[in-house]
Amino acid sequence: MKKRLTALLCAMVLCLCTFKSHAINAGDVYFTSVNDVLRPLTMDTMPTWVDGRLYVPASVFDSSVTGVDLGLYFRQNNNTVTLYSLRQMLVFDLNRGIAYDQHAGEALPTRAVNRNGRIYLPVETVCSFFALEDSYNYTQYGYLVRIKNTSARHNDAAFIENAAATMSNSLQELLRSQQSSDSPNPPAGIGQPTSPPAGPDDVPKSHAQVYLAFRCQSAQGLPQILDQLDSYGLQAIFFFDPELLALQDDLVRRIIGSGHSIGLLAEGSNPDESRLLLSQGNELLAHIAHTAATAALVPTDQYNTLAEEGWACWRETINAQPRETERATSYAQRILTAIGTRRTVRLTLDDSTQTARVLPSLLQQLENNEHRVLLPLETRF
Repeated sequence: MKKRLTALLCAMVLCLCTFKSHAINAGDVYFTSVNDVLRPLTMDTMPTWVDGRLYVPASVFDSSVTGVDLGLYFRQNNNTVTLYSLRQMLVFDLNRGIAYDQHAGEALPTRAVNRNGRIYLPVETVCSFFALEDSYNYTQYGYLVRIKNTSARHNDAAFIENAAATMSNSLQELLRSQQSSDSPNPPAGIGQPTSPPAGPDDVPKSHAQVYLAFRCQSAQGLPQILDQLDSYGLQAIFFFDPELLALQDDLVRRIIGSGHSIGLLAEGSNPDESRLLLSQGNELLAHIAHTAATAALVPTDQYNTLAEEGWACWRETINAQPRETERATSYAQRILTAIGTRRTVRLTLDDSTQTARVLPSLLQQLENNEHRVLLPLETRF
């Protein structure tokens, strides 16, 4: 069912353990984009972390601010916040610490919070309820939280590349403004400082169902990745660039023989180019392993078109590719924090040696936190 929402959300800013002078770096900064528009960094929409989940002030969802067909109102007499579209209504009851679907009468496993008189709502819940997509990526300029619907033209990688200059300029302005301040305290009126992502002992055990996907474009770390998955008795899905299929026929047969799923990576600039790549990939799969793929990793704006033609398009929840020189334990903790209390998580990694290096730590931490790693099947996308 098509939604008329064009996404919401205003800017996000830095998230600091303390507000000490000269302490800001890219790892402390949060950007937000709505579809293909990068929102400016403002102190008025400071995010906060609650139980490992990202929250933003309720006011950023107000149609009078965003200009979209999503309304918001606050009832002081019963202390509730309501978000609504033409067909749906989501209510947050602050007194009882619950949220529910007004029309269906169903409770949701989340809540709103009040921080110094400002009400915050969970990004993940709002996006899921109103059929939007949210993603969370680290860039060299800071974290990027992206809100998307079918109007988004670019996937996350392309968007980050296009927005690099703007993000760099915004970060430099933020650094200059922080360095020019003589006071270590936050400016008056911005509300309570955000808390840092939860530490290892604070990450809630949501018992999430986790599905792993690997973008296969180099195969440099792929043998080690397969060894590690085998040692844990886990399965994943591997999306192969068609050009790589012909060069890695032995690994392709090993993947299929080990019970993993296989798909095709097709990131053409338009659906016609992606269709051609998918067709070429299946011709090679038929020759290499006498099989065909129906799963595809394609640009976000091509999901609906290709899905209508029978392709099961992978919709990632979290881009889990490790950062350069990132320690394995830090990487694992970062992904656990991003998972938060989600119940279903689709992680996308690559097939690099860097991923092979940090993967054991991630798999161990997923096990320690009682998350279930399941085989991604087309029916679970």
